[in-house]
Amino acid sequence: LFISSKSNPAQLYGKDLVTGRERRLSQNGTEPKVSAAFDPSGSRALYLDMSEGKGFLYSVPFSGGVPQRIAPYNERATPLDWASNGHSLLLLRVPLSTSAHFSVAVTGPGAKQVRTLVSDSSRDIFQAHFSPNARWITFTAMGNASSQVFIAPFHDGAIPASEWRPIAAGTAWDDKPRFSRDGLTVLFTSDRDGFRCIWGQRLTPDMQPVGGPFAVFHSHGPGMSIRNSPVSDQEISVGKGLLAFDQTEFKGNLWVLDPPPPQSSAHQ
Repeated sequence: LFISSKSNPAQLYGKDLVTGRERRLSQNGTEPKVSAAFDPSGSRALYLDMSEGKGFLYSVPFSGGVPQRIAPYNERATPLDWASNGHSLLLLRVPLSTSAHFSVAVTGPGAKQVRTLVSDSSRDIFQAHFSPNARWITFTAMGNASSQVFIAPFHDGAIPASEWRPIAAGTAWDDKPRFSRDGLTVLFTSDRDGFRCIWGQRLTPDMQPVGGPFAVFHSHGPGMSIRNSPVSDQEISVGKGLLAFDQTEFKGNLWVLDPPPPQSSAHQ
């Protein structure tokens, strides 16, 4: 799933990595936001549409079809990740006032209520995603000049800060955490080496960090780089044997124009 500006306004697209077929999933006149999520079967996509001035969640078949509104909320809630068991959907809750902070909420299929899962009185909570077994989540807590990755056990009720486990020291801007397919590594973007690259942190089976962060992919190119686009526009995704992410390329062409031939002076 990806948002592309090939349509105006930008729309939600999907690409089948087996067949290579690409299709548009959202419709004309809509304004889907950046975040979208697959259902556990991978057959449907959820996204937030803001075209009516307030947020509505829509579901659309990945094979194509008419998007269906599934849940109206009196608040803006962007889908982040659906648990592998299909029971829980993580949502980014957008604050309704400038004094409040972004938080993570959770709901379920057919549920009429959204409950707060992770929040902080002084930091914004973003990028929440489930572990493959749906027993843990990873997320970021962002302050004015810092972003730190945490993991925490997933359970009913709000997760207190005492259960958050930092997976790095918090001295770099760490973002976009995702569990590996086996659930024993968290992959994330970080500027810890002076560039915005992809790093990993290995975990023990009981979800304790082991060793230090290690580099997965260096993005140091001046022309094509992860950091060439705003961090708020970026996502990464982990699949079976692959890691999907975006890099922005800056390039230009130099042209040489031959000067016009000199004009001969007119003879009197």
